[in-house]
Amino acid sequence: MPNLDRFSQGLPDPQDKPLDMVGVCGCGCRERIYFGDKGVWRDDGVYYVNGDHYAKASGAEGMDVEWS
Repeated sequence: MPNLDRFSQGLPDPQDKPLDMVGVCGCGCRERIYFGDKGVWRDDGVYYVNGDHYAKASGAEGMDVEWS
């Protein structure tokens, strides 16, 4: 016999749904960027996965420091 108690199942877990996709990397690699990702760079509304991808897209020829 099924349990007819409406509280026995509980509410759906909000963590079970897929993450919200913010966009794709603007350097051309088309890597997806999701809400909550760390190290995401943004320039004029264009998102980049990390500093290396931003440097590639901006045409930087060399980097003086390691980007995180």
